[in-house]
Amino acid sequence: WLKDGGWVGECKKFEYVIRDTFVLSSLGPWLNLLHKALAMATKLPKGHPKKSMDEWLKDGGWVGECKKFEYVIRDGLRWVPAYDFDFHVNAKQRWLGMTVLDILLKEFPYYDEEYYRSSLLSGRITVNDAVVSPDFKLRDGDSITHVVNRKEPPVSEEPPQIICDTDEICVVSKPSTVPTHPCGRYRRNSLLCILAKEKKLYDLLTVHRLDRLTSGLLLFAKSKTKAEEMRQKLEVGFLC
Repeated sequence: WLKDGGWVGECKKFEYVIRDTFVLSSLGPWLNLLHKALAMATKLPKGHPKKSMDEWLKDGGWVGECKKFEYVIRDGLRWVPAYDFDFHVNAKQRWLGMTVLDILLKEFPYYDEEYYRSSLLSGRITVNDAVVSPDFKLRDGDSITHVVNRKEPPVSEEPPQIICDTDEICVVSKPSTVPTHPCGRYRRNSLLCILAKEKKLYDLLTVHRLDRLTSGLLLFAKSKTKAEEMRQKLEVGFLC
């Protein structure tokens, strides 16, 4: 890639197409299909933090979630069996009076109209936890829920190592390929979930993070007060 000019060379190979507020690639259908596949696996719709967190905590948080699955170790990789996951989004002001089908097609163009119609009629996508027709018009206070069958990519089977564990903090050596916290296509294959599942560390709070492909030491706090204290020290380059 560098021999071919790096970004200079790559940027000569395509032009973006701006249409309907979305950026499309002219590199070929395969790239748009890849983008669509990744989006389908991760971001439809974006979860509403308060509602999903309240429900998750009511179900026991990591304690409850860790009872629902077992990791599969195969070919040097850690796999998570596919599972259903609910994504929630609350109605935005600009959506009021629009049909739920129009909203899904405009705001979340990761699936086609046929998929959305069948999902609404089958109840895989609901409004206020009720089955509605594609022509249902959203009102203030409504929420959309989409149940997706989540298939997480595998990560390294290498287990995280606990370097230090006290009443206030936990220091962990993170393996490469494992994201620090749930994000994008990863949830149960995140470090926080692995620590909860395999080390019974359920209430860790992130102080900082390392990129998914980066291995190294991570600091976790066991209270909000300690987490904020450690973040402030890291910001000024001092941690003791």
